[in-house]
Amino acid sequence: MLLFEAIVTDDSDLIFSPFWRQGLFVSAFCTRLALLPGTLDSGIGSHVGLAGLLFLAACWHWAFWDLDAFTLATAFALDLFRVFGIHLVLASTACFSFGYRHLTRWCGPGFWTTDAFGLVGQARGLKPSFSIPALSAHSLGALAAHHLGAGCLGCAAGFWHIGARPSPALAALFSASSVESALASSLSPVLLAALVVSATAWYGSSSSPNELFGPSRFAWDSSVFFQELLSRSARRNWQSSPDQLLLNDYMGSNPAKGGLFRSGPALKSDGIAQNWLGHLEFLDPTSNILLARRMPAFFETFPVILVDEAGEVRAALSNRRADARFSIESRGVPASLEGGILGKQCLRAASLVKSLARKAQLGQIFRFAGFSGADGVFRTSVRGWFTFGHSLFTFVPLLGHIWHAGRSLFREIWLGVLRSTSDAVEYGKCEKL
Repeated sequence: MLLFEAIVTDDSDLIFSPFWRQGLFVSAFCTRLALLPGTLDSGIGSHVGLAGLLFLAACWHWAFWDLDAFTLATAFALDLFRVFGIHLVLASTACFSFGYRHLTRWCGPGFWTTDAFGLVGQARGLKPSFSIPALSAHSLGALAAHHLGAGCLGCAAGFWHIGARPSPALAALFSASSVESALASSLSPVLLAALVVSATAWYGSSSSPNELFGPSRFAWDSSVFFQELLSRSARRNWQSSPDQLLLNDYMGSNPAKGGLFRSGPALKSDGIAQNWLGHLEFLDPTSNILLARRMPAFFETFPVILVDEAGEVRAALSNRRADARFSIESRGVPASLEGGILGKQCLRAASLVKSLARKAQLGQIFRFAGFSGADGVFRTSVRGWFTFGHSLFTFVPLLGHIWHAGRSLFREIWLGVLRSTSDAVEYGKCEKL
């Protein structure tokens, strides 16, 4: 997959045509883990080697499952507690090694870190932060500290489970001697992980930066980027606005704007952005600054309304005679542009003003290059596809956990067989009538 994405990647302009608008899924995750073009070979090789080792381990365990290390001393059956402890030690060792050898700034390549608006992203080594506030919040220091702490705790718990024996009552309560019970328990962390990554990807977090996955839907609903652009313009002119921030304030970058069943990358909707035309404002007859009401995320069409700073409607593109008093023609509303390739201009032709007002519904105005596959229909970004896919995957371990846990815990009921403490079997004791 990574090799295919490396072939089709267009890296000529990663500001207006970033990976997440090109639909490059795996490349975003490799970049997040600091696997940049110079280190991709080592990343691919390590994963291929690990997959080969896991395959060989599966074949080996299939043939030698009955070794004394994995079986009970009292019966020819798997010692599930020891097997669980061994796997927990191995997984915790990999977790600690990843945190120390990869994430930390001591000896690893680091992790992709950036600011809240996705402007200064770079792969940096993380300094582990073990403080309680840092661990409770999704901070960058907590990412490394989590892997280090979870690795140490998991190793300790794994060695304890290798040697510890539960009481007969506790083992019977959790059906600890059943392989199906172990399967149901192993599905629960997969379920939890899928829920966590889906939520953090959609709602936004420090581990899913805007530069790699695109803006979150809630950034558009809260006008985060637009408010930041307004605050920056108060200190500087619009011409110096960062291009990445401008692209984030475009509705085509919203992962919720565009159906999940529209195939293709986000740039297939409108093409590749070439230039920013400028910041658009409108003026009413009393010289109040008007802005176009932004289209909400779940609308395909929305009335074009120009509102003032208080949110009152001052002009609109009217479709009815009763609303003609708000029309742009009757109000004589001009449009002014500042910054961008158009510079400072004031347009008064009603047709041009109405055309710009329609475009202003979608946020910042760009000029897009001709694209053979562009059809004008918005599509979701990598963030939306990741959330959608992992939300669907969540149901598989969820149903599997409920199904196998139910079969394991209520085995006596659906079999109608009760095994007493004397190892005698009584049929029909739990038979359902």
